[in-house]
Amino acid sequence: MAPPAEPDPAPRVTTDELSEVIEVAARLQLGSLEQEKTVQPDVLAAIAAQGAIGTDVFQQAHGMVRQRRRRRRVLFATLTALAVLACASPWWAPIAFAPPTSVVEAPALPAPPLDPQVATTRAAALHERAAGLRQNRQFVPALAAARQAVALRPMEARHQLLLAQCLEGAGLVDEAERTYRTTLQMADRHSHSAARQGLAGLLERGDRAEREEAAALYRRILVVEAPAGATWQRLALVEAGLGRRDAALAAYRSAVAFDPSSPQPRRALAEYLIKLGRDAEAQRILEDLVRREPREYAAYAMLSRHHLARGRGAEALRVARRAVEQTDASRIEARLGLAQLLEGLGRNDEAIAAYRDAVRADDANLEPWRGLGRLYARLGRRDEAIAAYEQAGARAPDDWNRDQFTKEIGRLRGPR
Repeated sequence: MAPPAEPDPAPRVTTDELSEVIEVAARLQLGSLEQEKTVQPDVLAAIAAQGAIGTDVFQQAHGMVRQRRRRRRVLFATLTALAVLACASPWWAPIAFAPPTSVVEAPALPAPPLDPQVATTRAAALHERAAGLRQNRQFVPALAAARQAVALRPMEARHQLLLAQCLEGAGLVDEAERTYRTTLQMADRHSHSAARQGLAGLLERGDRAEREEAAALYRRILVVEAPAGATWQRLALVEAGLGRRDAALAAYRSAVAFDPSSPQPRRALAEYLIKLGRDAEAQRILEDLVRREPREYAAYAMLSRHHLARGRGAEALRVARRAVEQTDASRIEARLGLAQLLEGLGRNDEAIAAYRDAVRADDANLEPWRGLGRLYARLGRRDEAIAAYEQAGARAPDDWNRDQFTKEIGRLRGPR
């Protein structure tokens, strides 16, 4: 008995076909084959870079490209034959040179409908897969799975919401906006709050009319749905961008009132007050914050910068020293901030001591070594500057930083 014949191997992709096959495969993976104008080239490149094109999708794309090219060859041969006939018989001319109509393809047979329970189960599994991929910032394969879930159960709001979030992550902003709006039109209201948040986040980057709509969406979330400190802060940023200072200030204060134990809303309020020129009020908020949270270094840093910007160097230094005393000894931000402040004030010996203290706290951090090298070089202490840059170069995690320190050392040593 003769052995069964082996299947024909898949045809190889030729060099001139490769770029076209990759583009078609990327569009198949993204689910936007018929929406070519909405997919940016960098998004298609990201699909190939992430390795998100499966073998079956690639083979399907290759077959489509070969079929497309075959049609082109047939069409060209037909037109050539008609042109030859037109030259031989003038009465053919109107037919031969008539503009060709679009190629009519036979419609594909519709797939048999899935059982509703099977479709629901498959859509739920695809939803979970898409959510996990999105959480890991693998937006392209997440988008492919989310599109399939929506194709199976298009009227489920949670699938539409996840699709919108994946579209936003993949950079397809216009389609994401449309899908968020589609979610808000559905009867299932469980996904509406997140859809409003997502839509408002997109609109606040747009023109004034879109930012006005974003502000209205945030206010609706706060009044009708679930108020949150983060939403108050988003509203405050939008109102500030629209130039409505009183409304922005009220939103910042509401964020503080909503979560009085969190230092971040107080810092945001103080920062906005400083922008408005209301220094005394901002200073009171920051001083109250460092009393409440003695280990909150960001508040110390903001207060120190505030004093320094107003020409109060001694007050800035007092706050910076207090930050070193109060914050965790294993963190060098306060020590590095003190050293940089002392250097800026021209108190060089104290600055060198502070940089050395930061090195003792974390000698793997490049910034204290960089500061020492810079300060020694400015003071003309060439050998000590070179030694500091060599220590930084030995600890540099990448070639770019190592090259920077090597250049500084070469500049200090001069031409050989």
